[in-house]
Amino acid sequence: MPKLRSPAKVLMTLRQGIEFGAPDDEPVDILLAVLWPQDHQDGFLPALAKYCRLFRSNQVLQGLRNARSKTEAMMVLQPFSSDVLAPSDRPELRIHRQ
Repeated sequence: MPKLRSPAKVLMTLRQGIEFGAPDDEPVDILLAVLWPQDHQDGFLPALAKYCRLFRSNQVLQGLRNARSKTEAMMVLQPFSSDVLAPSDRPELRIHRQ
């Protein structure tokens, strides 16, 4: 995104998963949208790799599925914040239940 100054992220959880053709054939119920500044493309792939590692953790996935508020979701991510989520990389959390 040309005018974006820092990464913008939104994390959503869905009450009911949607079929997406995921490699594990499970419905997708946790979504992370990332918009990245055009001027800082070199940081995108390393950041994406960190998010991928984070969301491979069953502990993180189950914690996010059980979170009922932004505060609870942040508590799930807190133990990983220093290793995976630098302060500028912390997603804006919006818990969306359908």
